Amino acid sequence: MATLEAHATERTIMMLDRLRGIFDSDAEISRALGVDPAQLSRWRRGQEPSDPAWDRLVDLFAVVSKL
Repeated sequence: MATLEAHATERTIMMLDRLRGIFDSDAEISRALGVDPAQLSRWRRGQEPSDPAWDRLVDLFAVVSKL
């Protein structure tokens, strides 16, 4: 189970890092996702996003990946 959690955390961090290369700040990413800016720091430290936040993160990542 720890391996799955580590993989999920790595994937979340990878998406946030890629988004950070497109957006000017974490604050902009958090606004686009509709979450508090502190959430991004928590996710980078291993806290899992809520299901709705995860869905928005995946969707946003998919859209910007096509740019």
